[in-house]
Amino acid sequence: MVADFQSLPNELILHLGEMLLDSALNSLVLTNRRFAELLNPMLWKLVSDEDEGSMQDLPFPPETSVNNVVELLGYAVATRNTLMMQKVIRLGDFDFEAHGDAITYALRGTVAQGNQPWLELILSKVEGQDDTVDAETLSSLVLQAVELENTAIVERLLRHGRIHFSCWDKCCHSILGAKNDRLLRIFLDTAQPNRVLVAKDLDKPFRTAVISGHIPFLETLRQQGAEMNPEPTGHSRYNQAPLHIAVYRGDHSVITWLLDHGANINALDSSDQTAVHIAARDEKLLRLLVGYGADVRLIGRNGLPPLALAARSKSPDAFNYLLSFYDNLSLQPEDIEWYSCALLGAGCPEIISCLLDRVDLTKYGEDLLFRTRLSCSIPLLKALVAGGVSLGARFSDGGTILHHYAYRPIWGWPRGLDDLEREHVAAANFILDVHPEGLHEVDQDGNTPLHLAAGHTFRLMVQTLLERGASPLALNLQGDTPIDSGRNAILERREYLTGMGPSGLARNNPEEVYGLLKSYGSPEQERRLMNDI
Repeated sequence: MVADFQSLPNELILHLGEMLLDSALNSLVLTNRRFAELLNPMLWKLVSDEDEGSMQDLPFPPETSVNNVVELLGYAVATRNTLMMQKVIRLGDFDFEAHGDAITYALRGTVAQGNQPWLELILSKVEGQDDTVDAETLSSLVLQAVELENTAIVERLLRHGRIHFSCWDKCCHSILGAKNDRLLRIFLDTAQPNRVLVAKDLDKPFRTAVISGHIPFLETLRQQGAEMNPEPTGHSRYNQAPLHIAVYRGDHSVITWLLDHGANINALDSSDQTAVHIAARDEKLLRLLVGYGADVRLIGRNGLPPLALAARSKSPDAFNYLLSFYDNLSLQPEDIEWYSCALLGAGCPEIISCLLDRVDLTKYGEDLLFRTRLSCSIPLLKALVAGGVSLGARFSDGGTILHHYAYRPIWGWPRGLDDLEREHVAAANFILDVHPEGLHEVDQDGNTPLHLAAGHTFRLMVQTLLERGASPLALNLQGDTPIDSGRNAILERREYLTGMGPSGLARNNPEEVYGLLKSYGSPEQERRLMNDI
């Protein structure tokens, strides 16, 4: 049966208090106001308001089991016992070196309650001591108050001493997230990190303020010395210069504010891209940046001007706007790389037509056709065919474009290639619809597209070519059929595909591809092949 001390009469509690061990008595005193007042009648007796003012400080009762009255401070705070708090403050020996844990516990309680008057009382008792609230403890208290957005308590704690720089950084982030203008100003004006702040320390808060889109924060940080053009700190979009971040977010008001306060309109990010590169698919953003003097023809590290990036838009508006800055644009030999990238990534037929209209297809058509294997763009294939480019054109290995779609070495790409493989097959089907004879055309080694697809265990392509009528028994110059290529791939490809994880092997299992090829190699097909030979 568990004892219910709360129901005991006062006389019995007092009697028990004389019998209990010190540890048990401490537990009663520290957890219940009634027990505290009964078991320490000299210290905790209730008096009237008029008596309180004239009452002299009483010595701590020698018979108490509490070593020092300060040990009751946490209890007074937790129970919001004003009378007990007043007496602890008056009678307690606030030696932080001796009672630091009890005082720290009480400080945490006052911060959690938002009780500034009591916080002031406790701090005033320990200030000036050689051993007082250390930077680590003060930092945790400040961070606690910041998260509660209690400006008055934050300010009082910061006046007490220095905090760790890591706390300063976390507090800035928390305040910016809360969009508390007044708290940010007070914090930045009052906080004393344990090392001297330099302008670079404001870079991270400034970037956070840009992300929040809160201009008053930007102004406060600028007044504190934040730089408008800090160096990128990484390759993530949120580690770039503030202007680039604002453009990524499409925040016109922040972009305007940054440019009005000295942001470099043509600054390069960690990928050597300007703000115009980032805004290339947004006509409104482009017009805003151009209004501040942006250079729309700067080439980035990857060799692409903003126009090539604008081509990826599903609407031609931004592309046409940037195109207006080019006089008589036409494909020149030195521009083939970025021009082909623009075509391969083009997001709508209008942009493809606009770019191809400026290309001499008799000179560059087959080169562009060969590059389509990088994007599997059916709209671009259609446009090239409409422009007179032959899908039966031969490349340096003697193969056609279908050969290159069939054997493309996609195995080194990241996992999750299902969509990429389907795009390859869709492009191959388009090619066969326009140029069906490509199914049986061979490269310089006598390989049909099926030989190459089988050799690379490209299961979906193998199945598609077989369904379109490709022969699994066609011989190349070495006398191998696609079935032989599939058999050889079992040893050559299994280890590689296994290294790609379950998805790689499941999608293109060499044994399954080999079985698929054999299932199409009927005796009738074999007899027909021998007759052809």
